[in-house]
Amino acid sequence: MRLKKGIAFVMALIMVAGLAITSTPNSASAARKMKLSKTKLSLKVGKSKTLKLKKGAKSIGRVKWKSSNKKVAVVSSKGKVKAKKAGKATITAKYKKKSYKCKVTVTSSKKSKNVENDTENAENTQNVDSGNNTNQADEKTPVEEKKIATERATDMLRITKKNKDGSTNTIFGKLYTPKAEGKSPAIILCHGYNGVNTDFVTECNYYADNGYIAYAFDFCGGSGAGRCRSTGKSTDTTITTEKEDLLTVFDYISSMDIVDENKVFIMGGSQGGLVASLATEERADKVAGMLLYFPALNIPDNWKGMYKSLDEVPETFEFWGLMLGKGFVVDLWNMPPIFSVIGKYDKDVLIIHGDKDDIAPISYSQKAITVYPHAQLLTLPGEIHGFTQDGRNTAKENVLKFLDKHTGK
Repeated sequence: MRLKKGIAFVMALIMVAGLAITSTPNSASAARKMKLSKTKLSLKVGKSKTLKLKKGAKSIGRVKWKSSNKKVAVVSSKGKVKAKKAGKATITAKYKKKSYKCKVTVTSSKKSKNVENDTENAENTQNVDSGNNTNQADEKTPVEEKKIATERATDMLRITKKNKDGSTNTIFGKLYTPKAEGKSPAIILCHGYNGVNTDFVTECNYYADNGYIAYAFDFCGGSGAGRCRSTGKSTDTTITTEKEDLLTVFDYISSMDIVDENKVFIMGGSQGGLVASLATEERADKVAGMLLYFPALNIPDNWKGMYKSLDEVPETFEFWGLMLGKGFVVDLWNMPPIFSVIGKYDKDVLIIHGDKDDIAPISYSQKAITVYPHAQLLTLPGEIHGFTQDGRNTAKENVLKFLDKHTGK
């Protein structure tokens, strides 16, 4: 009994949404002694501003400067920042092994729409009920595709999913669009266990700033405590139903007239990484590339080891803040070994994983790159399950490099 409880506790940690950020603050004394002249900077395209690293009133020399996004802003060896195009970048000043950062926002001459729609919280949320939502889609909220503006903006987009039993669900998500003419490449992002679409706000804004349409959504019944805005009961949720959600989303986004259907990518974190890998196998000829943050490919193995038989599984039970049904476990028990299911996808795969992840062991990702014909594992030293801010920045920058390489940007 103690062993089973221990396994259950570990599994609870395994299936955390996985995108929580842990920060590593600089020491208070260092912050008082040395700082950048600005930690936040707003510039219009073509304008420039010189940053200085100061110790009191004295400027420090021999500083190494770096931009996280040279397409948005570049920085000279003297700290002069020049705005290149609308978007966001982080300028880092490194001195004696310590880093000091300035967040730069570049805007065009035109007034941009607010990235986060202020009316979002006032939107009708009658379908939300602590992860136990109605199975039927709200007839008053059919599939919506708002007009996409030329300036980058965020629109709420619902997609209707038809279930095998004839019922329907409404998948809620946010569509982040870049300032672009014609069709753009797109990336679909999948949250982890008990997560929501806003877990990927940072990534979605970053990709949209760099010319990509990004869509992050809530899995049907995939989170609780009134957070899930897609319909569906959490007790009906399984890995397979989440895979079907993603396939529905992929087909819809690929068909949009603003999307280049040949350049649609899938990305997932933690449990969302497992779901992404399964769905990609079923759209192998259409998915342009797959990207995974610390994928929890160990979930099937762990759940199969939690019970001696399915008779022991309760009809409903709470697991890490979410009510699940027996079907969740049955679905995993019936799933073949994960490495016999994935690996047929023959386009490029990028997996980013911390080498200190004791929740979703990196050994599964190391095995995965031997199964996929064209896969790369980027190991982040010292990172655990869920990245620090530095780890997350490194991850999203490498995802952008992957996207740019495969779209010719």
